[in-house]
Amino acid sequence: MATKLPSTPKAIEAEQALLGSVIIDSSAWEKISDRLSPNDFFDINNRAIYSEIYELASNGQIIDLLVLEEALKSKGQLEKIGGRDYLGLLTKIVPTSAHISQYANIIKEKSVMRELINISTKTIQNIHQSDLGDITEILDKTEQEIFNIAGESKTNFDLTKIGPVVKSYIEKIYAKKNNNELDYLLTGYGDLDKLLSGLQNSDLIVIAGRPSMGKTAFAMNIAQDIVFKQHKKVGFFSLEMTSESIALSLSRKASRTLSTISLAVSSVITGLPNSANSSRATCVADAATPSSSRFTFSFASSVANLTFNCSLSIILFVSCLYYPR
Repeated sequence: MATKLPSTPKAIEAEQALLGSVIIDSSAWEKISDRLSPNDFFDINNRAIYSEIYELASNGQIIDLLVLEEALKSKGQLEKIGGRDYLGLLTKIVPTSAHISQYANIIKEKSVMRELINISTKTIQNIHQSDLGDITEILDKTEQEIFNIAGESKTNFDLTKIGPVVKSYIEKIYAKKNNNELDYLLTGYGDLDKLLSGLQNSDLIVIAGRPSMGKTAFAMNIAQDIVFKQHKKVGFFSLEMTSESIALSLSRKASRTLSTISLAVSSVITGLPNSANSSRATCVADAATPSSSRFTFSFASSVANLTFNCSLSIILFVSCLYYPR
């Protein structure tokens, strides 16, 4: 039993409905003028009519049944597309142009499907006709052709009034403020966060600088702040560092940070000035919340009474040992 081949993707009714919408309402052209090209139409007659409409609009001429008929007739295309009867049929298919954007989306979708089929067919032919050494070239060419289709098929949105958008955005801001919610991430650098208003969703931020100026280190510092302080996940991609190098760099930074905190606390403990009443340091854990890892250092001195809080209980506990009881 022979296998039935699938039919070519097409939407003849949508093509006719779109053409009829433009003919009965020339202002509807502005909604789809940058979405479609004549090659997006499957039916050859519909393609010729759309091509003529496109040319009329590009020349600033009005688009209606009589003008379109004369333009096609002057080029000897009127009888080929079915004559005046076919043009009249198009105007009767739809009563209004309200859904012209939907018609355009359907036509574009079918056109992209046909393009993918063509690319796949050519790729199969090239694979059978090529040597093993040409596979990289075939992959690159196929990838480029698919990327071109993806770029051309992006949806163009209609114009939107800015008033409702601003109102909706302000309402979201107040709602998040009342709920103490943040819709952005912080870099860990206060002045930079004020300038950027944090790292906003969908932002593309480029860190530029000469070699060995600290671009990667700066990016890793931001990543560390987001992970350890804001408890968010970060994907770090590098073209010059392996995963082991990134892990080692993060470990070194974390180690230096912990060492700095440890030395800072130790220097405070040992650096208190001598007096008649010798300084004492006691390490007191919060008994009420033992799992909070919060330690308070109280330094009783004739010069100063200092209190330090830190979440790094282990490091601070080691620092306590530096001062003799």
